[in-house]
Amino acid sequence: MLIGPRSNVSGLFHGPLWTYVNYPAYLLGQGNPVVVAWFWILLAIISLGISFYIANKLFSTLSAFVFVLLYSTNLITHLNGMFHSDAPIFLTPLLLFSIVLYVKYKKIRYLLFHLLIVTMIIQLNVGVGIPILILSVLLTIYLIFKDKSWKHLFTFLTVPLFLSNFIVFDLRHDFLLSKSAYAFSQFQRTWRPLPYDFWISNRIDQTINLAVSQNSTFLINALIFVIVLIFTIREIKTAGKYKTLYFLIAYYYLGYMLLSFTNKGVILSHFVYFLVPLTTLWFASFFRGKSLKFFLPILAVVTFINIQKANSYIHSLNTSFIEKVPWSWRSTNKVAQAVIARAGKNPFGYFVFSPDAFAYGPRYAMIYHFKASGVNAYEYTKKPITYIIASPPPENDPYMTHVWWRKNPVKITSDPVWTTQFPSGYTIEEFHLSEEEQNIPHDKTIELGIHFR
Repeated sequence: MLIGPRSNVSGLFHGPLWTYVNYPAYLLGQGNPVVVAWFWILLAIISLGISFYIANKLFSTLSAFVFVLLYSTNLITHLNGMFHSDAPIFLTPLLLFSIVLYVKYKKIRYLLFHLLIVTMIIQLNVGVGIPILILSVLLTIYLIFKDKSWKHLFTFLTVPLFLSNFIVFDLRHDFLLSKSAYAFSQFQRTWRPLPYDFWISNRIDQTINLAVSQNSTFLINALIFVIVLIFTIREIKTAGKYKTLYFLIAYYYLGYMLLSFTNKGVILSHFVYFLVPLTTLWFASFFRGKSLKFFLPILAVVTFINIQKANSYIHSLNTSFIEKVPWSWRSTNKVAQAVIARAGKNPFGYFVFSPDAFAYGPRYAMIYHFKASGVNAYEYTKKPITYIIASPPPENDPYMTHVWWRKNPVKITSDPVWTTQFPSGYTIEEFHLSEEEQNIPHDKTIELGIHFR
């Protein structure tokens, strides 16, 4: 409620904003994740509309269309699995626009708006938000001192207010977050998990990939990056109309990638995904004036690649994902409906198995469908009719099935009276248990609930 989902750093958490943003859709759909998924589509449409407005205001209408084209094709492959670490992408256009407004007009309300956006990003992904906060604080303090607008310094007092949930949690739990952050910083000073050349190579790969093209080689990414950089340097050197805009885009993008060197591991994709609107706007901004003819052929090639990638992705979903893999929602739907149809009006107990032990996905699906259907289902309970609902073993370990788990922790050793399997790999086993078998207690450690690493 206060700190949100777990992070990759033990004792640190990302912030709960994504939970609160999704809660109205979750409530409206009574827990149906399909309703939440449609809400993500709505968020994407709103973000694209805001992005068009911002690009049009900052550059040109053509640039705005190009920006939305590139941004939307990038969203296609992420939107069906949107989670808190990807969600900052919806705020990136506002992050840039708010700092542009402040730099241009020097109004305190624009600085407040900018700090609000930055802290919202922290509340979605702390690993992304903290570097952005550092960049914004350095830039705005420089501007405040340069313009001698001392009253603006008081706006930084709102940052602890916007992050008060973390502060309250820290105070209530013996400074757990602060201690964890300090321990992680000390660990990072000496930790060397990767060969140095691989570490540098990873940063270079991530930096030159402006995410303009969805399926490009290193050479194409490098070519686009160099071209964009050359035109940017030319704009800044000639002190053109857009000099400040290009400086801000380059400052946040290159500054963020430079700060990423404080992380001694590989940069995961969701730590750079939020930069997509920034980099695509950077590219789209050159669709004006003399540079238009130069960038149009690049756009034609990139658009063709992106559409091919989107079509391939959608085809893959239809032929190889939906109802074909255990983590497809339609797969779990079929399993739940099969149990409901089989049990009829009879009460039943059930146990859900997954190789990862936690079984969050299939467990949630069963809880939701059984509740929505009004059947008398009892998780982790043995009844005269009891079901084992089992996910398939991992591909690299075909022997990691539910059989041992069912016989030992669950302690059901009799043979099932009915078994069925699904194309997704799920297996349902139905047992008719005697009173004596029902009274054999299962191992309570399999009742994992919600676990935070």
